[in-house]
Amino acid sequence: MKEALVLVPLVDNEGVPFTTFWFEQLENRLLRDFGGYTLEATVSGAWKARDGKIHKDVSQPYCIAYKSDAKLQSLLNYIKEAFKQEKIYAKISQYKVLFI
Repeated sequence: MKEALVLVPLVDNEGVPFTTFWFEQLENRLLRDFGGYTLEATVSGAWKARDGKIHKDVSQPYCIAYKSDAKLQSLLNYIKEAFKQEKIYAKISQYKVLFI
């Protein structure tokens, strides 16, 4: 198995917070498709949009173990659409994940 860390913003690009509904939907999908997830402490950062506007984000990192690259890509596309993002940040580990 491999590991991915995906940052999911807490608010949209207009500053409107996502409701718990969206996070519950995501977490249910993570349980269904990957068997679980780990939440890490929230992180903050910034990014520059195509129009030059700077957006500051606070995001919830989700850590998952996965086997299928296609399933991970499907998840990233879902997050991008559901959370109305131009891009999604995902860090993919090159190490094996073991459950012992």
